[in-house]
Amino acid sequence: MNPVVDAMLTGEVAPLGLHGKYSAIYKVPVPARVRVSETGLEGDHQFERKHHGGPEKTLHHYSRDHYAAWQGEWPVSSANLSRFDTPGAFGKNISTHGLNEADVYVSDVFRLGTVIVQVSQPRQPCWKFNLHFSRDDMPRRVQDTPRTGWNYRVLEPGEIGVNGGQKATPAGGVDQKNAKRSFDDQQRCR
Repeated sequence: MNPVVDAMLTGEVAPLGLHGKYSAIYKVPVPARVRVSETGLEGDHQFERKHHGGPEKTLHHYSRDHYAAWQGEWPVSSANLSRFDTPGAFGKNISTHGLNEADVYVSDVFRLGTVIVQVSQPRQPCWKFNLHFSRDDMPRRVQDTPRTGWNYRVLEPGEIGVNGGQKATPAGGVDQKNAKRSFDDQQRCR
């Protein structure tokens, strides 16, 4: 496993869809190193703090390696196929190549730049994915695949960047052997 961070992403609260809904799901890459605290990335926002963000969902990580599979499953005639051309399609904060759900367990600890994070839970996409992707079945489709992404809690604040091929590396000194639980063993919201 040699994962590389290819983008750090933040978003502003903005209108979503045509019915007066709001979200910060539209994430864009940050061009420089970004500060990470226990409450999230500097400059990143969430609209509904009851369901998004907080100490157990401080950062969302999604593997860019999944994009090819999504493109292959997407209707060619869909206007939203181009969404997979950029790293922010799934509203994530961290985009990597070389690290996905098959490699990650709840309680795993990683060093990203000078930040130490711990996997807290698999992502459980909400109904706003339907509006974001213009598909009525998107949350279910994501949950029914092994491509959900995951959330982190921040154990040690610091900075993350993508310059110089930033790596996501297991943080040493943490005994995880008895604490690991596979994503496959997690009960998912349905």
